[in-house]
Amino acid sequence: MRYPNIVQARFVRRPNRFVADCLLEGAPVTVHVKNTGRCRELLVPDAAVWLTKSENPARKTAYDLVAVQKGARLINMDAQAPNAAFGEYARAGRFLPDTQSVRAEVRCGDSRFDFAMEAGGRTHYVEVKGVTLEEDGVVRFPDAPTQRGVKHLKELQAAAARGCGAHVVLVIQMAGAERFEPNDRTHPAFGQALRQAAENGVQVHAFWCRVTPDSMNIAGETPVSDLETQLAVLGAVIVGNLLAVSVLQGRLQLQRHPQWREDAFPALTVLPRLSVSLFLGASLYFLAVAWRDAREKPASTQLQMVLWANILATGAVLLKTRVAFQAPPGSTASVGAVEP
Repeated sequence: MRYPNIVQARFVRRPNRFVADCLLEGAPVTVHVKNTGRCRELLVPDAAVWLTKSENPARKTAYDLVAVQKGARLINMDAQAPNAAFGEYARAGRFLPDTQSVRAEVRCGDSRFDFAMEAGGRTHYVEVKGVTLEEDGVVRFPDAPTQRGVKHLKELQAAAARGCGAHVVLVIQMAGAERFEPNDRTHPAFGQALRQAAENGVQVHAFWCRVTPDSMNIAGETPVSDLETQLAVLGAVIVGNLLAVSVLQGRLQLQRHPQWREDAFPALTVLPRLSVSLFLGASLYFLAVAWRDAREKPASTQLQMVLWANILATGAVLLKTRVAFQAPPGSTASVGAVEP
């Protein structure tokens, strides 16, 4: 999607959520803000903004504010742009394969969805949300409490229960975001509703956009992450790795003390193999995840650093333990050499 008649200006202040005062070529001008959200992190004094001139001479404001520069990122903040960009993307057949039709603003019972699509022999309903809130490479939605957004998620969940395709599409109105996650700090109910919807058949998509002062187009997917899930997986892997090390250390103790009967501890015969298998499986899985993330976007989180440090440390302990098992008797690396 493109804008005509784009000019650059400087933001001064925002008297209310509908208009902003700017400096255009040094002269003050009041413009319409095409986003009623808070956008406090975007509209800061002296920020570079881009305006599109209206072709309606009867309007009170001659310009619409559609984009803003935030550091190195150019962010589109037009609230109507996500639907327009997704409409183009879907009609080009890039969202769902075998798309026969795409309709906007469709009623289904008591619900009204942004789009209804016929694809793959069934109807798919789509709700689109624009995302402009970014912090340290992480984008979040919403930037303010939205009961309407929660209602939309429940309606999508009901559509999925009826056997329809149900999708929430988060259009990230910038490039360079590393991942999307729900903004639980601002509106916990939305985050909870999003997770519940995902567990009940609603597909969650996040797309980043290539933004210029006069255009915005969907360019690719952005990972959707849930911090709680990451922490749970991280904890499970660490516990599993500690179990692997503990059990193998137990096997070492049996070799150090021949008077102990291994058949008195049968679990120590099976658990090491199981623990090592789990460790290797988890390591390969996170290697694949890191490779995927590195190809799509730079890996971001401290969680990955902690996880990989744990995997490397556990691997080193397991390798040392294996050397101790395989070393010939009497050598300095052998188990027997540990005891006098």
